[in-house]
Amino acid sequence: MATLNSNKPERGRVTKAVQRGRPQVTTIRLEDAVQNGLRFLEAHGGVKRPLNKWVNVALAELIERQAATLENELEQALRNIKAYRKTDPGHKRAIKAFIDAEVAGAAADPMEGSREPRPAGPAVSMVREMLRD
Repeated sequence: MATLNSNKPERGRVTKAVQRGRPQVTTIRLEDAVQNGLRFLEAHGGVKRPLNKWVNVALAELIERQAATLENELEQALRNIKAYRKTDPGHKRAIKAFIDAEVAGAAADPMEGSREPRPAGPAVSMVREMLRD
């Protein structure tokens, strides 16, 4: 009888480290200049922190700045949408512009069809003749 190995976490399940709130281990490849800068901060920054902590601080600040920028852009986009909706609440101008564009290009649009019937081509004429007989 097969037994399950309880030491290995099952796929799709949260591991014990994540359940307990431990940071997830991640491999990050840093360029030499960045590593040297982190070592310099570690040595001369006045605050003794491991390189991992410096990376976490830097990424947290970057994420905060990017999130603030994105938030401002989204708020501006929402203001623009609200202002646009106020300029044409029933979309009457947009609908009229669409209708005018359709009417203006209707004569040259082959998908609009035509009022006059076109003469049948030779193949269609032959099939119709065969059906009549």
